[in-house]
Amino acid sequence: MANTETMMTQMDNMKEGILTMKDLDPRVTVHYGIPSTASVLAFDPIQRLLAVGTLDGRIKVIGGDNIEGLFVSPKQLPFKNLEVCESSCS
Repeated sequence: MANTETMMTQMDNMKEGILTMKDLDPRVTVHYGIPSTASVLAFDPIQRLLAVGTLDGRIKVIGGDNIEGLFVSPKQLPFKNLEVCESSCS
């Protein structure tokens, strides 16, 4: 019963555009190049990082000195907005 309630809460949160770290459960993996399903970009001029959100629930972060990271969400949902914040986003 609790599992059904959790799923219902997550579905309600997604309808309202509210996602938590628990909903995403991100994990780090390795990937080279720009993902073919890239849909949104964000750039941090201070740290010189480019973040690429994809249609299948991945965020690729590219930096100087050939530094790359790929965050994969277990739910293959498209990213509609990607934002770089100085200290915290509201």
